[in-house]
Amino acid sequence: MQSVILQPCGDSDANKHFVDTVQSPVPVARIVKHLSDEQARQLQPILGRRPTIPVWGVTPGKREVNFHKWQRIAIGDIAFFSRSGGVFATSTVAQKLHNKALALDLWQTNADGETWEYVYFLDEIKYVNIPYLRFNRAAEYQDKYVIQGFNVLGAEVSNRVLDVLDLRSERYQPAVEQLQFRTAVETAIANIDATDAPQITSARVEQGYLRKHLFQNDVLGQCCMCGRQLPVDLLVASHIKKRSECAREERLDYQHVVAPMCLMGCDALFERGYVVVKDGGRIVRGRVEVSTEALEANLARMVDRQCASWTPLSAKYFAWHRNRFVGR
Repeated sequence: MQSVILQPCGDSDANKHFVDTVQSPVPVARIVKHLSDEQARQLQPILGRRPTIPVWGVTPGKREVNFHKWQRIAIGDIAFFSRSGGVFATSTVAQKLHNKALALDLWQTNADGETWEYVYFLDEIKYVNIPYLRFNRAAEYQDKYVIQGFNVLGAEVSNRVLDVLDLRSERYQPAVEQLQFRTAVETAIANIDATDAPQITSARVEQGYLRKHLFQNDVLGQCCMCGRQLPVDLLVASHIKKRSECAREERLDYQHVVAPMCLMGCDALFERGYVVVKDGGRIVRGRVEVSTEALEANLARMVDRQCASWTPLSAKYFAWHRNRFVGR
């Protein structure tokens, strides 16, 4: 699950670092010269697509207290940057590594001779205005609480904060094991009519696993309908057969029942039956009862293309969708 990282920026060092390496992202060329071959391979999915990237880091801290907290950071966690008054920016963790040489290049050392060598790379910077009172009530802290040190919040508090403030990442997904996915599906089916927290949590785990399956850790993906390559936060893990109509075995058949579709028209047009996929994978017009010039332009991006997600094993799900709208 996504955790919340508290990162105060009230002192002069932290404030300067935010300006120098978050607000002004670091050139990738400056980063890669400090990486080992293994680290370069680890970072390639996020560095290979961009010229710059925001970077943050923490010192080891007394008795390595910060190091142990940093170890709990995972891809998809949300960093909250705060100073007087509240949280002023949030960002998503794209990757992390330990690299003292990079930290020295970016930030030198503090008064104690330490550098911010436990590094994490950021994406999806959002400038926000979340007063401490609002944050505290989302976290269920006392109203006068002030963020004073680097910390990684536990799952329960993080979920409350991210849900109340609506700050989850769609681009980066935390790791979900297959057993967790299966358990989430079972829980969702057992609570099919419920709208309580277990059902919401199960749906979140299921969706995270499906997105991880489709997009891995890449920042770009391809829509199976129009073929356009897009940032993954503009793509959804769309159920070919409507999720609520899927039997247990079909929900678990994630390799074939979900497909990447874009939010720039394809997902909505497929879901509503304006396009369907024939046996063999060709995309054709579906049920178009009222048309406009704008709609026809969107349909033209897909019609007569080969659907990239059609296979003999996904064919039955596309057939279900086709039969739902055009009866054949």
